[in-house]
Amino acid sequence: MDAFKAILSKNSIAALVIGAILIILGAASDFTVGAFTYKTPDVFGRVALLLLGITFIGFGFFFTYLEYKTNNQVVNKESNSASEPKSQTIVKYRDTIRLLHSKTNVALHSHNIDYSHEGSSKQQQVTGFGGMDENDYWIVKGAHGRDEFFNKGTPVKNNDIIRLEHLNTRKNLHSHPGYTSPLTQQQEVTAFSPENNGIGNLDDNWQIEAENGEDWTVGDKIRLIHSRTKVALHSHPVGSKELTSDQQEVTGFSKRNEDDFWIAEIVKST
Repeated sequence: MDAFKAILSKNSIAALVIGAILIILGAASDFTVGAFTYKTPDVFGRVALLLLGITFIGFGFFFTYLEYKTNNQVVNKESNSASEPKSQTIVKYRDTIRLLHSKTNVALHSHNIDYSHEGSSKQQQVTGFGGMDENDYWIVKGAHGRDEFFNKGTPVKNNDIIRLEHLNTRKNLHSHPGYTSPLTQQQEVTAFSPENNGIGNLDDNWQIEAENGEDWTVGDKIRLIHSRTKVALHSHPVGSKELTSDQQEVTGFSKRNEDDFWIAEIVKST
């Protein structure tokens, strides 16, 4: 860019100087400078010199304009870059997200298989999946009772109460007292909606607890605290082919530890 501007500057000066000299020659009468003697041309010669001089002057102003425009664009670009906040991506209501377990990197996952272990609710399994497929996707919604498009496009703030609707089966992330997880007998976490339409009950509500205390931000750790029972959405490297489809168990944990943290990836933003 600096080399380009330098070329423009040199061209501007050269064109203006040549143009001025040609105009002077076209208007001048006979003169002598040292060994050089200038003979005044005829009328046609004068006109030709004046026209050439005006043309070069025009080129000079044109190159000057290009240089000004180039400088102005660079200044504006730098000014805009400096003024634009380098903010992180915020998770918003109605975003489709993939939620990764911070410690083991499995995705919060559900599928059309129900729990069958003793003490289960027989509702749809929620697991931690080490691969990647469309059963990892969840829609961020407002709390139970809110319109399905509540606050669409606005940031999810720390301490907000939300629901997560499983994209493929249209059941909400859910937990409830009195039912145990299949392997560690912590509180069961399921996907629930009687009509498979994203509508469930108050046990679908989870409160955002952001580690940084601010809006829910992509890449930052959060906890999801079950509003009714206060257990944390939790996972750990335990699984069973029969009871969790050979995937990692996801539970509601009454205490707090590093296995409660999750990190969001946005799959589709509103």
